[in-house]
Amino acid sequence: MSRRTKPPRTPDALRRRRRRRLLLATAPLWGTALVFGLRLITAPATVSAAGAEYDAGEYRLAAPHYARLHGFPPVERWKAYFDSGTAYYLSEQNWSALDDLERALELAPDDALCMVQTNLALANEAAGDDVVASADRRVLEAAEVRVALAARDAGEPYDDEVLDPYGDGTERDPDELEDWARSDFDFAADLYSDATDLRALPGCESQSSAASSASDAAQGRLDEKEQEAAAAAVDPDDQPEPEPAPTGTPEELEAARQADLAERNAEAANGREQELQEEADEDGDGEGGGGSSQNW
Repeated sequence: MSRRTKPPRTPDALRRRRRRRLLLATAPLWGTALVFGLRLITAPATVSAAGAEYDAGEYRLAAPHYARLHGFPPVERWKAYFDSGTAYYLSEQNWSALDDLERALELAPDDALCMVQTNLALANEAAGDDVVASADRRVLEAAEVRVALAARDAGEPYDDEVLDPYGDGTERDPDELEDWARSDFDFAADLYSDATDLRALPGCESQSSAASSASDAAQGRLDEKEQEAAAAAVDPDDQPEPEPAPTGTPEELEAARQADLAERNAEAANGREQELQEEADEDGDGEGGGGSSQNW
């Protein structure tokens, strides 16, 4: 059987084949360019819609519109993340706000750091408030479960839904609920600490006196919240036992108090004297002899 011979290729056929190969090879690039072009064309309309919604207080609608602009404009990518993160924060979607504002902080230039840090600190504080509210609910639920268990053990009426809210036979454990609450309080303390650290970062040195006063007030508020959350996170079983109250006559108690006070004063005086001596020794190590600190 004879082999079939292929017809000779014409120059036009070769050119068409090269064009097909070129189109196939560059198809991904054309697709990327098309998508980029469409986004570039629609970006102004998206910016306009998001801005109008933001100005109208429709932050929940503005946030996803701003999120569509992530990466635009390419030169100032931080702006879209900052805008969407701020809108998420104002619409109380704090976890999305944290994600976008953290990205904005990574991309922001030096002259924009202050406002990004401030909004990220606010989002951390709001997220901490959410977690504290969740922890408070767990504490309340644990107390309700304990009341229901006590009523059942005493043969008194109780709400079965408190013990088994889903009706599947699985009763809630009050100890477990309290453990979850303590874990939430601990997490909230971390969020408040992060907010405090953000407010302490450099970048806001040139802010107005009013803004500086507001920042100081926020710092005090955060310190208080962090301390309260950290205290609530401590397991009562892990707290040290209180020292027993001293016993004796009023004269004996006063004499013991005075002796303890004298001992502490002596220790403090010794510490100050040692510190002064160390300073004198350091000053005396230099060229030129004795130190300038007086040894008392």
